[in-house]
Amino acid sequence: MNDREGSSRELLTIFDEENESESITIRSVNGDYFISTRKEALLAESKARIVVSDSDRPPYPVLPELVLLLVEFGHAVVRDASSGDLLQFQDLVLPEDPKFEVRRFTARDFWRKGYFLASGSRFGGDLMAYMGSPNQLHSEFVILCSADPNVNVLSLISIARCCNQVKKKLVLALLKNTHTPYYLSLSWLRPETH
Repeated sequence: MNDREGSSRELLTIFDEENESESITIRSVNGDYFISTRKEALLAESKARIVVSDSDRPPYPVLPELVLLLVEFGHAVVRDASSGDLLQFQDLVLPEDPKFEVRRFTARDFWRKGYFLASGSRFGGDLMAYMGSPNQLHSEFVILCSADPNVNVLSLISIARCCNQVKKKLVLALLKNTHTPYYLSLSWLRPETH
């Protein structure tokens, strides 16, 4: 993945080629992605199951792994902001760390299974997965992605306790030499008291 510092690109997402009002522009500056209007943020959710933010003020950040989903599955084309030239998938500025690859393939796997996806940072995870629109349902899972199978146990316990308090399942996503993650679901055991 190419990392051109200081570059600015725009990602034009077209969900309905006959209806320009259903287009979304995602701006990129140094690998950070943003949607500028609330209308476009709501379109990203309703048309592509991408939840960008629950904030009422723009800009609305979009996780790079979710931007990659839009491009990979043909919902988006990438254009250079200054020239308007089409760019290739490889021209996207993306994080170059092993954990990003786990987040990328985990997001891809959950998205292909029909989940709505959002950032999980609010609850200590990487992603949150919803069975339907977040306007109608609470998230079912907080997903913690790890490139290292030797996960910090204290960190895992903290996140598991948080998930228990907000009635969400914690899913640990690991990737081992493939593009298919495997998952461990963690839940808090509460022995019955008599």
